[in-house]
Amino acid sequence: YRNSDVYLLTSFAEGTPTSALEAMACGLPIVSSNAGGLGNIVKDNINGFIIDDFDKNRYVEKINLLQENVELRKTIFKNNKILSQKYTWDSVAKNITTIMEKKLNG
Repeated sequence: YRNSDVYLLTSFAEGTPTSALEAMACGLPIVSSNAGGLGNIVKDNINGFIIDDFDKNRYVEKINLLQENVELRKTIFKNNKILSQKYTWDSVAKNITTIMEKKLNG
């Protein structure tokens, strides 16, 4: 990830891709399909871009935008470093535990 400028995912279907979360933790902008519900995590111009129609030209357009716009890349880097903390193993485990305790305690 450290040698990359952007994380690109073009899958049609997946579970939530751990590799996308790892890329976010490294600050990489995400350019992805909505595979695995990434559209719930990735927001356009905030931490990357979701391409809903699998149009290769839109992927290229977003990669070029990121290449040309240094300020956008810096903003996305900061946003992804912060946002990725929400998806650490500890954070996810705490969220699951909290939800389960609420359900069990009515």
